[in-house]
Amino acid sequence: MILALTAGCSSQVRNDAAAPYKAPGAGETSIQTVAVLPFLLPDYVEPDMVDNGGSSLSIDVTNEFMLRLSSLGAYTIMDGRQVGPVLKAHSGTERDWLFRGDEQTAAAIGRDLGVEGVFFCRIKRYITSNLVDSEVCLEAVLLDCASGGIVYRVQSHMTGKQGNTRLKQAPTVPSAEVLAHEAVMDLSAQISGLTGTKRIVHRHHTVSPRRIAGYSLLGAGAAAAGVSVYYYTEANKSYDEYRHTDDSQKLQDLKDTTEANDKVWQGLGLVSLGCLGTSAYLLLTDHSGGAADEGKPPRYSIFVGPYDDGAMLLLLFRFR
Repeated sequence: MILALTAGCSSQVRNDAAAPYKAPGAGETSIQTVAVLPFLLPDYVEPDMVDNGGSSLSIDVTNEFMLRLSSLGAYTIMDGRQVGPVLKAHSGTERDWLFRGDEQTAAAIGRDLGVEGVFFCRIKRYITSNLVDSEVCLEAVLLDCASGGIVYRVQSHMTGKQGNTRLKQAPTVPSAEVLAHEAVMDLSAQISGLTGTKRIVHRHHTVSPRRIAGYSLLGAGAAAAGVSVYYYTEANKSYDEYRHTDDSQKLQDLKDTTEANDKVWQGLGLVSLGCLGTSAYLLLTDHSGGAADEGKPPRYSIFVGPYDDGAMLLLLFRFR
């Protein structure tokens, strides 16, 4: 039994999991490539819960498990985006898999994906409460796709206990989210012990030409937008002078200057929009990895300018 104190000793996290199981002869199995399937939800969870956070719970735990597993460097892990379509082909929908997935289907999915092993995982318990003990139990089973047999099974059963009220400690209970994080770390530590991998591997991902082009266009679009704003400001200045001067010669010069600046900022504005739009398309449709490999979906902010379409239209016809 492992006992850990957290939150200034006002609560306790206890691991009651059984010892890892390793199948006889598993040491002779040289699995290098694996896929991780989404964690199944507990048997007692109603299907309606999937629409109220159950699906996201599975995804969050699965993503963290994949990241921890990747950091061990024991396996080459298939991108989850490649797993999804094959999983749906076997189980119908993600909802069906979360409630009715089984080891036989998991092995079949792994064979279709072309990996040597597949992780079949379950959230066996997930209870959170401020009044009673919180509890999270996770299990991960590595299956040999060729035979469908179990290579090893690891389990982590974390329980969050209240603090000692006799010592006047606040009766806080660790949240299920905290326990799930601890459980995932425990699973990866057990797998590290089974596979003999003790070091953290920092993976370097090759940046795709599509991503390079996308970021290049993003920079070019931002630069064009900046210059466009400068010429727009100059056009407004000369136009203001045009409106307040009585000198006929100066009127023509200011009009010519304003029109010239208008053409420049409008042209650069179109170039900027083209670059930014193409950049957004290239980056958002690039599936080679990048930030998503670190569990963080990419987010991009597209500069659309400080003026709405109506104001832009009026500026195009200021002398008409």
